[in-house]
Amino acid sequence: MHRVTTSVTEGINNSIKTVKRRGYSFRNFANF
Repeated sequence: MHRVTTSVTEGINNSIKTVKRRGYSFRNFANF
């Protein structure tokens, strides 16, 4: 059970990181 919960949280964190990266890249692109 614990492994499953950690894997789910890791997946959520990874998705948030990718969204943040996209947001930052989009902001930089808009600035240029």
